[in-house]
Amino acid sequence: MDNSHRTYLAWKQIQAFFAASPPEEAWRDFLHKSDGFLEFIIDTLMDNVRFDGGIEPPEYFRHFSKLYSLDYVKKVVAGVVAIQQDWGDLETFQKIARIYVGRPIVVYPSNIIDFVDCSTQIRVLKCIDCLKPCLSLCTNLDSVRKMPTKSYVFTDCRPSFMAEAMGLSEETKTAVLDAASIAGIPDPTTAATSTPTQPQPNTSSNTSSNTSSN
Repeated sequence: MDNSHRTYLAWKQIQAFFAASPPEEAWRDFLHKSDGFLEFIIDTLMDNVRFDGGIEPPEYFRHFSKLYSLDYVKKVVAGVVAIQQDWGDLETFQKIARIYVGRPIVVYPSNIIDFVDCSTQIRVLKCIDCLKPCLSLCTNLDSVRKMPTKSYVFTDCRPSFMAEAMGLSEETKTAVLDAASIAGIPDPTTAATSTPTQPQPNTSSNTSSNTSSN
């Protein structure tokens, strides 16, 4: 999902290119022939996507091709459903949640949360929470380098937990905590240290979460 028409169009072009690739084609031919994928990136995709400050496409795909078979990648690309929509559109995320109810969901909002303003951060966090994902992968967006410098891997995707772990503004953290309080959801920043008034033997409290920053 991406609000950019350029990104949406790029995915459609990628899918068409992969679908036209001959069966049993080797990675080397797929990438390096005269009308191969690397040439396609330069001639077509560069109008819609950029490779700023990172690894160049030939080097990237040289490593990528060692990790996955071309047949597997073709199946993944063919199964992509590109949606041109805002990550803060709750109605869209509620529809997605109903479609995939009962299935494990992984979300990758990339640097969207770090990039948008406070009110939009709150909406995006609520949309992620709506999906009840088993994993959320986020990054920051360095204001000087214009690229991510930190990454976060969440298995606890509650808005209040993510806002705290990512060091978002006090306004955002307060807003998501207030929303959680209205919904009757305990604050994860205090729940782990609170002491029950009547502790019960043979029971334990555990918050499943994992965050990392690099």
